[in-house]
Amino acid sequence: MPGKRKYLPYRLTKEEKRSASLRRKLSRCIRKVEKKSCPKSAKKNGRYDYKKCYVNPVAICRAAVKKSKRKKK
Repeated sequence: MPGKRKYLPYRLTKEEKRSASLRRKLSRCIRKVEKKSCPKSAKKNGRYDYKKCYVNPVAICRAAVKKSKRKKK
């Protein structure tokens, strides 16, 4: 499964492990945030170094997905 984690964090929460749709949402969001908030110099070997990014894409997307989930309830 490592090949499929291109846009997913390595430590998924229990809820993220259970829900494929949640992982897809998270993956799409992370990809978009990386392109917007990380300089091109942060990308090496197809991966971004989050230390060089302006924000942490994983944290931003987890918060956004959690917020959208609360709105639906």
